[in-house]
Amino acid sequence: MRLGLLSDTHLPNRTFGAWDAVLEGLRGVDLILHAGDIQAPGVLDSLETVAPVVAALGNNDHGVLRDDPRVKPTQVLELEGWRVGLIHDLEPEDRPIKDLIRNHFNEDLDLVVSGHTHWERLALRGGVVHLNPGSPNLPRNYSHRLGVVGIIDLTPKTISARIVSLGELPGLVNPSKPLSLEGERGPLGTTVAGSLDFAPAPVG
Repeated sequence: MRLGLLSDTHLPNRTFGAWDAVLEGLRGVDLILHAGDIQAPGVLDSLETVAPVVAALGNNDHGVLRDDPRVKPTQVLELEGWRVGLIHDLEPEDRPIKDLIRNHFNEDLDLVVSGHTHWERLALRGGVVHLNPGSPNLPRNYSHRLGVVGIIDLTPKTISARIVSLGELPGLVNPSKPLSLEGERGPLGTTVAGSLDFAPAPVG
């Protein structure tokens, strides 16, 4: 199963001039997870032209989004046997991941997806994969420009997660960085190269 991940679109609709590049970056996924700060249901409607959408409620999501059946403050999904949590704000992200999951979800997870910071993050922390897909159109809180999305491939035993650059627009640099992680689920949690606490090089 392939998941497409994004967060912090902050769009009143889907009129960002390069929105088609965002949709293209998600093409071929089976399910899209939006980690909040959507701002208008038209964004989710547009994403649903690619795949079904499940979303977390962001701190800037008001009005009809609060009643949208696709949107909840937290979501927990079981996908290919993996327990996947979706939330907007997991800050402070550097607290122990087990504490964050207990405080926000109160159940065990294999993978947690969060947003809010606009900074991409991909790490294996204490046997749990944590992915923050940054923003596809407001990366690192720059002006509207192309950023990144997350892609996760799941099988019952393996996970392949990556942050994918959407390219650049003329005169507008993309500040985000691609990241990747390959792992396997075991009795003590996910492992990468036999290490329970492997993490990619920190994002600058």
